[in-house]
Amino acid sequence: MKKGLNLLVLLFGLYAGSYAQSISINTDGSEPDSSAMIDVVSTQKGMLIPRMTETQKNAIAGPATGLMIFQIDNTSGFYFNAGTPAAPSWIKIQSAVDGSSLISDTDGDTKIQVEEGTDDDIIRFDIAGSELFRMQAPGRINFSSQHVYIGNNAGTADNTTPHIYESNVGIGIEANRNNIGGSNVAIGAVAMGQSTYAGSNVAVGNKAMFGNMTGSGNTAVGQQSMFFNTSGGSNVAIGQEALNTNKTGSRNVTLGGGAIFTDTSGNNNVAIGHQSGLINYGSSNIFIGYQSAATQTNLSNKLFIENSSSTTPLIYGNFADDSLKIHGILTLDSAKDGSGYTFPGLRGTNGQVLTSNGAGKTVWEDAEASPWNTTGSSINYTIGKVGIGTASPETDLHVKGSLSLEGVSRSVIYNSTLATRNILVIRADTALNNGAGINLYGTNDNNYSDQIRFFTQNTFNTPNMLIDSSGKVAIGTESPSAKLTLAGTGEVAARINSYASALSENASLAFSKARGTEGSEAAVVQNDIVGQVTAFAHDGTTYGAIAKISIEMDAATGTGDLPGRIQFHTTADGASTTTERMRIDSDGNVGIGKTDPSYKLDVLGEIRAQAGIGFYNAAEWDHIKLSHTGSLAYMDVGGTADGLAFRTENTSVDYNPTYTERMRIDGSGNVGIGNSTISSKLDVAGDIETGSGDAFYFGDPTTNGTWRIIRDGNDLSFERREGGTWVFKMKINE
Repeated sequence: MKKGLNLLVLLFGLYAGSYAQSISINTDGSEPDSSAMIDVVSTQKGMLIPRMTETQKNAIAGPATGLMIFQIDNTSGFYFNAGTPAAPSWIKIQSAVDGSSLISDTDGDTKIQVEEGTDDDIIRFDIAGSELFRMQAPGRINFSSQHVYIGNNAGTADNTTPHIYESNVGIGIEANRNNIGGSNVAIGAVAMGQSTYAGSNVAVGNKAMFGNMTGSGNTAVGQQSMFFNTSGGSNVAIGQEALNTNKTGSRNVTLGGGAIFTDTSGNNNVAIGHQSGLINYGSSNIFIGYQSAATQTNLSNKLFIENSSSTTPLIYGNFADDSLKIHGILTLDSAKDGSGYTFPGLRGTNGQVLTSNGAGKTVWEDAEASPWNTTGSSINYTIGKVGIGTASPETDLHVKGSLSLEGVSRSVIYNSTLATRNILVIRADTALNNGAGINLYGTNDNNYSDQIRFFTQNTFNTPNMLIDSSGKVAIGTESPSAKLTLAGTGEVAARINSYASALSENASLAFSKARGTEGSEAAVVQNDIVGQVTAFAHDGTTYGAIAKISIEMDAATGTGDLPGRIQFHTTADGASTTTERMRIDSDGNVGIGKTDPSYKLDVLGEIRAQAGIGFYNAAEWDHIKLSHTGSLAYMDVGGTADGLAFRTENTSVDYNPTYTERMRIDGSGNVGIGNSTISSKLDVAGDIETGSGDAFYFGDPTTNGTWRIIRDGNDLSFERREGGTWVFKMKINE
C-alpha cells in the first residue's frame, strides 16, 4: 500500500514538475523552490544517493559532469565528477571535519595534504600527480627526486632524474641553475650559476664558483670564490674572491680573501693568508702570511713565508734546487729556555771560523794557526802524528777502528823513501816490525816492482806467500817462475781435500782453455794443448823436464763436440827433452810407441808377459792374431769351449776380417784337421799326403809291436817292429 502511495506521489510530483519546470517531493504539499529542478522537503527522512566502492565508481562508463555517488571504502565520502565523461575527475566533498587536511587545485593532482592515511602526521607536497617532498617529525624534509633545490630558478636545468649517490643540492636564487651533473652542493645566490656538466663540487657563498662549467672536485667557500673557474679541478678556495680568476688551474689550495686572485691556469699552489700570491700566475708555490708574494707575478716552485708583500720574505725557498734562505736572524734553542744561540746574519771573511761567545751569540773570528794546511783542494798535516780513535798515535796516521779507502778509480798509498821497502803493513798484533800480517812494498831501487807479501808470526823477513807485479803467486819462495810456484825444503806437496756425502761432490783439479779473449771466447782447434802436468828435475846447472802428461784436442771441434786425448811423455837417458811414449785417443784406443792407435791396444814393438797373457773377446772364442804388415793375415789362434782352435783370415783388410778354422785340439788331446767334431786322437777331414819314405805309426816307433804304414813308391807296405827292426807283413800294390 505504501509503495503505491509513493508511486502516486512521485507521478503527481513529476506531473507538477513538468508543468512548472520544477519538481517538489514532500508530504506537506508545499510548492518547489523556483531555483530548484527538484525540491525535496522532509523533517523526518533524508535523500539516499547511490552507494558503491571506489572500484565500482571508477567503472562507471562515461560519467556525466557533476554526477555524484557515495564511496563506501578507502577514503569514504561524497564524490562528484568535476571532469568530463571522457576524462572523469572524481572530487571528494570535504566536510568541516576533514576539509582542513587538504589544499588542492581544481583537478586534485597538485595538493598539500596532512592526512593521506589515518593519523598520518606527514605533510605531503604533490605536483602534477607526483609527490615531490614531505615533511615529518622530527623536522625532517624528504625529497623524492634525491635533488634538493631551494630558491628562485635554482636547478632549473636539472631534469630531477634520480641519480644514486649523485644528487645535487642548490639553495639560493639560481643556485646550480644550468648544471645537469651530479654530486654538487651550491649554497648562495647564483652559486655555480653557469655550471653545466660539473660534478662533485662544493660552492658556498654569493656567486661562488659562478662560471664553473665542467670543473669537478672543487671546494669554494666565500663570496665570488673561484668565480671564473671553468674546467679547473680538485681546487680548494676559502675566502672572499679566493682563487677568483682561476679558469683551468687544478690542485690549488687557498685560504684567505683574494688569495691567488688573478691566477688563471696555475697548478699545485698553496696560499694561506689574505691576498697571499695575489697576482701570481705560476705553479707549485707555497705562500704563507698576509700578502706574502702579493706583488710577485710569475713565480713557480717557490716558498714565501712573510706577513707583508716584501720581495725578501722572512723565509724564502726554491723547490727546484732545494735551497732555503732566512732573511733575518736564526736562533736555535732546543731546550726552549732561552739558552740557545743565534747565528750571524752576515758572511765572514775568507778563512774565518764561526765561534760562540758563550752568551748565546755566534760570531765570525779569524782562525788560530793550525797544523792543518790547505793547498787548493788538498789538506795536509805537518806537525806530529795523527790519531783517529786514539790519543796516542804510534805512526804518522794511526786509526783505531775500521778504515775505508774509496777513490773514483783507485786509492793510492805510497812511500816516497826508496830505501824503505814497506809501503803498507796490515798487521794482526801490536808489534810495529814483527808479526803476522800483509805487506805491500816496492824494492829499494828505482825498479818499482811492487809486491804483496803475506806473513805469519815471526816470519817478517821471509814471506809465506807473495804476489809479484806480473801477477805470479809464490808460496815458500820469493822468486816465482810460473803463475803459481810452490817451493820448500823436504817434502813439498799440494793437496785438495773434499768433505762431502754426495757421489758427485769431490776434490778436483780443472784445466780449461779457449781461444780469443775473456768475455769473447772462441773455440779451440785440433792439437790445441789444453793442460799439462810436468815434472822438473835439476841437473846441477838448471831445471829440465823429465816427464809430463799432456791433455790435447784430438780432432776438429764443434758445438757439443770436444774430442780429447791424453799423452804420456818421458825423457830418455842422455836426452834433455821429453818424448811421447803412450797416448789414449778420443776413441779410447791406447797406443804404445804409436801416435795413431787403431785398436784398443796398439803396440809398436815387442811385448813380454812374464806371468802370462789372458785374452777375452765378446765373440764365442778368445784369440791371438798373428799378422804381417802389408800382406794377408797368417793365423788367428783362439780358445774354444774345450780346447784350442787355429784359424786363418780370409780377407786382407783389418776392419772387418772373417776366419776359417783349420785345426783344433780338444780338451782330451785329440786333434782334428778340417773337422771341429773330433772322435779320435787324429781326426782328418780330407786328404793326407806324405812323401816317399814317410810313414804313419801306430804306437811308439822305438817299441817292438808297433805297426806302421809306409809308402814304397806307389805301393803301401804294412810293417811291424820286431826285435828292434821293421818286419814286412803285407803290401798293397798300385
